[in-house]
Amino acid sequence: MRLHRRRNSVIPFCRRPGTTNRATFTRPTALPQGLSLPQSRSRVAYALALLLSILMGGISAAQAQAVRSNPGFTAASIPRNDDGSTDTAIDLGFDVNFFGANFRTAFVNNNGNITFGGPLSTFTPEGLVASPLRIIAPFWADVDTRASRSALVTYGRDIVDGRPAFGANWVNVGYFGTHDDKLNSFQLVLIDRSDIAPGDFDVEFNYDRIEWETGDASGGSGGLGGTSASAGYSNGTGKPEASFEILGSRINGIFLDNNRNGLRYRRLNSSVRGRLNFFVRSGFVGCTYSILTLSLDYPWEGGEGALQIAAPFECEWTATSSAGFVTFTSPTTGQGSQVLQFTVEPNRNPFRRSATLTVAGQTIVITQAAFVTLSMTPPAVTLTTVDGSFPSKVVMRLDAISGTVDWVASAELLTGENWRFNITPSFGTVTAGSPLTLLLELNAGFQPPSSGSALITVTDTTNGPSIGVPITLDVAPSGGRLVLSQTSFVFRAPQGGSLPASQTLTLLNSSTGSLDWSIPGSALAEAPWLSFSSMSGTATTGSTTPSSTVLSANSVGLEAGIYQAVVPISAPNSQAETQVISVSLQVVESSTAPAGEISPGGLLFVTKQGEGAPPKQILSLANQGGAGALSFELEAFTVAGGPWIGISATSGNIGTIPTTVQVSANPAGLPAGVYNGRIAASYSTGKAQDSQVTLIVVPEDRKSFFGTSACLPQSMTMLNTSVGGSTDVAVSFPVPLTANLVDSCGNPLDSATVLVSVEGAVISLPAVGRGLYRGTWTPAQTAPLTTIKFVALHPVYGALELSVTVSVVPAPGDVNLPYITADGVIEAAGLQALRPLAPGGIVFIFGSGFASEELQAIGAPLARSLGGVSVRFGSEDAPLYFVSPTQITAQVPFAARQGDVVPIVVTVNGRVSAPQSYLITAAQPGIFSTDGAATAFDSQGRPINPQNPALLGDTIYIYAAGLGLVDPPVATGAVSPSSTTVLEPVEVFVEGFEVPVTFQGLAPGLVGVYQINFALPDILIPGNDVPVVIRQIGVLSNTVSMPLRAP
Repeated sequence: MRLHRRRNSVIPFCRRPGTTNRATFTRPTALPQGLSLPQSRSRVAYALALLLSILMGGISAAQAQAVRSNPGFTAASIPRNDDGSTDTAIDLGFDVNFFGANFRTAFVNNNGNITFGGPLSTFTPEGLVASPLRIIAPFWADVDTRASRSALVTYGRDIVDGRPAFGANWVNVGYFGTHDDKLNSFQLVLIDRSDIAPGDFDVEFNYDRIEWETGDASGGSGGLGGTSASAGYSNGTGKPEASFEILGSRINGIFLDNNRNGLRYRRLNSSVRGRLNFFVRSGFVGCTYSILTLSLDYPWEGGEGALQIAAPFECEWTATSSAGFVTFTSPTTGQGSQVLQFTVEPNRNPFRRSATLTVAGQTIVITQAAFVTLSMTPPAVTLTTVDGSFPSKVVMRLDAISGTVDWVASAELLTGENWRFNITPSFGTVTAGSPLTLLLELNAGFQPPSSGSALITVTDTTNGPSIGVPITLDVAPSGGRLVLSQTSFVFRAPQGGSLPASQTLTLLNSSTGSLDWSIPGSALAEAPWLSFSSMSGTATTGSTTPSSTVLSANSVGLEAGIYQAVVPISAPNSQAETQVISVSLQVVESSTAPAGEISPGGLLFVTKQGEGAPPKQILSLANQGGAGALSFELEAFTVAGGPWIGISATSGNIGTIPTTVQVSANPAGLPAGVYNGRIAASYSTGKAQDSQVTLIVVPEDRKSFFGTSACLPQSMTMLNTSVGGSTDVAVSFPVPLTANLVDSCGNPLDSATVLVSVEGAVISLPAVGRGLYRGTWTPAQTAPLTTIKFVALHPVYGALELSVTVSVVPAPGDVNLPYITADGVIEAAGLQALRPLAPGGIVFIFGSGFASEELQAIGAPLARSLGGVSVRFGSEDAPLYFVSPTQITAQVPFAARQGDVVPIVVTVNGRVSAPQSYLITAAQPGIFSTDGAATAFDSQGRPINPQNPALLGDTIYIYAAGLGLVDPPVATGAVSPSSTTVLEPVEVFVEGFEVPVTFQGLAPGLVGVYQINFALPDILIPGNDVPVVIRQIGVLSNTVSMPLRAP
């Protein structure tokens, strides 16, 4: 076999021998469209494009950054200051001719620019055309380097590409006034081009990190808003034709890293992302084009769009579109700055599509969503068990995206012969904003370990589009499975002040019988501040007294700072993966303002008529702020039934230990029913919080001639026990979300679907037993008011909603922890969210607080730590392809076992994220693509694209991920050998027809990437966007497209 090499990476470019999987040509049922992603489309698309460039180019040692690291550019610095400049003009080392004036010196100004003829202290950019001096500004804004984490502005001379160069660095700089919670890294480089003509030079704007855009004195808050930064140049005459601003200047949010138009994602006359080049010849800047569109991703309905073009008035340009569904409605040729308008036609295809607009040599990709009119919550159902039995009913919610939609549901069993299911109702009409409840009824029984999969397809019978809801059933290895009531604990206490309140961890067995659990003593060796009331115990199914341990954090003698531990909890008799919890203790400066906290966020009392009051419960009040005095007052409020809530103390002071009060519920004289109330806590700081209280009075048993009848439940009640109303929660610190669900007779309900909607994300709270549903939310951004909405869907009692409002604030000291976005671990090829993971799969991990800069792997086998970042899958650190501040690309260890629920934890320089757990299945296929177009090659190794379409009769290959274990086995993170075969066979469908597969295994020379070779028989119909999908163990991949022609 002949292999071709590309950039030192061995990549096959020919047909591969292997086991032939010849199938009959029958059309499968409708294929599901991809699930919605928890991230912006542009961010995910960028992550995929970067991963493909790493894989196709080979594992490189190069850092993915634009800022040059020449040592000469750090030879001198401006002392810590705000609005300052170099004391004198700095020698550039060569002459420059800038708009007809010759200079050899320039002033480096703290506020992101250099000027000729004098310094500039102006901190609010009012537009480059208004500059009184000749100016070159990569990022003109209010830079302030006085904060401790901010670096200094540096400058100096060096050599770039063999030519003299002058560089000015604003790397890791803060903003006014004295803020360093967000840092920017950018650079200006002037390169001598006197080899062309005297005074000629090149200009580089280099961007690696843009987290803030303005200072406090420019109308901003937290580095955002106000009059934001400007970038470009001007000759200081005030004439528009002699100045140029990069589009997005002085527009809030455009330049930032979290915007798809951010500076670090742009290129201009350069192949390096984040680098913009300008060429100054004979004193004038050559034709430079800045192009911006605020709408790149369109709904299936299409719409209108516009491209803004900024260019010197004499510079000409042309515009073209690669696809017929995007057409220009304004002239496609012109000169200077203009607005170019276009329309996007409706997309009636069941898959996303894209078009490339080329304007003045620059390309912009327009993407459009697949045709869809319905939505389902949850968009995927994954059920796990250890004994082979599953819930008999699962509730889902169907809604129309707009208007009224007639629909019909169908169900297809994909794998697993030992189960049946149906969906009711199976047809109907739904109107947007008035969702319907659908019931998935299951009859399943499996022997461990095994799995089953199915697909529910809901079709719009009028317009045609459908949505697919994958159903996954997975039985873990025998021996039980340990389930934790909470996976993240946060303690906060003042230095030298009060201790934080203790917290309780409940441990349950999701199977039958008893399960012993233990915490190794070694886990606390490096966390002497942490203790557990019990280091071992037994979780027994059905026990009236659940197994638990109390966590305590001792802050005495600790300096202000963050202390963390990741504690494993194992069950020796279980074959399931060891579970982990993260524990964080923040000791805050004693000068920090006091801050009260009430816990728990809710109390549930249950009693039967005639049996008296239920046992009292404890409410704790602690000081999470500084060491100052903090007093409180408590008051009880009830909705009905009179003053049935009792409090042992209605006021007091919080000292060195948390204060506790007893809460009682008096049912005397109350008829059977559910009663709600709250306890309001008011602190001497002026803050207030609530804790919800629910009392269920169960009717007494009734006696009749036929015997005694017990309580018959009529409804359900939900109580949020995790976070009280009006509580302050800290950005990047995990917030446990727990809900108790009981029926009107006080019996716990474990058969509901519980979801939480917060910050635009939907978080699923799985049942852990005894009516408890738990999850974790990590706040991403500050907000004075944030609503947490709990939604419970039950097959008998319908839907129930409960909301609590909190404030998201910076943590004391502006401390930030790394965190994974909710459901932020996504299979990297198909980008299908809310799916299980496969052994050996490649995943994107989205979040914040990861690496300080972008780094990619150095050689193979892949390292398990990169830039101080590591990712632990269960008990093994994962190999890393790439890390950045907001994204990690990693490989799931091949050792991950089917049926395990694996906790994933990110560690960054000793700081850890809250764990997130993901189910492992045998396979989770996904096809690599670019904007929906398959990453495919013909039999000659040439990329398939509109200029080189696939040909009928040829054998082509595609790249995929998530296909699971192979034979012979390959080490995790290692380069794939010349020949392997997947253990679970793959089917390939083109235009709905199953086609012969000639090879299915790991791609030689790559890490974690699979290759599938398949033939294109003459029965297929040529087209521009022919759909391709693969299926493995009954699981369908994402749908991609490719052009297909007759030879």
